[in-house]
Amino acid sequence: MAKHISEQEKKAAESERESTKYFQTLYISRYIGQEFDGVISGIIEKGIFVELSDSKVEGLVTFDSMGDMFTVPTSRMKAKSKLSGEEFTMGQKVRVRVKAADPDTRRTDMELITS
Repeated sequence: MAKHISEQEKKAAESERESTKYFQTLYISRYIGQEFDGVISGIIEKGIFVELSDSKVEGLVTFDSMGDMFTVPTSRMKAKSKLSGEEFTMGQKVRVRVKAADPDTRRTDMELITS
């Protein structure tokens, strides 16, 4: 019985996350092309996740969109450019533009704004 309850709790938590992501992408889809301040909230081999400061919407900035290749250590706490040596670290403040938002896939794409 405890195992069943634990599985149901996991399903409920996943549903809550999916619902939140759906409504975040629905909300931010009205702001395609606009710039926002955010912080790096995650780093993967494909790019960096940025959480917008005001709305808490999270989106992905791909390394491909930066026109560079990056190395990401197993700790995933930073990413370093192979060409310029520029580093991005968890918690770093950045400015991004919303490129696309799809509630069906719950995905928000962003691009980094260089200063």
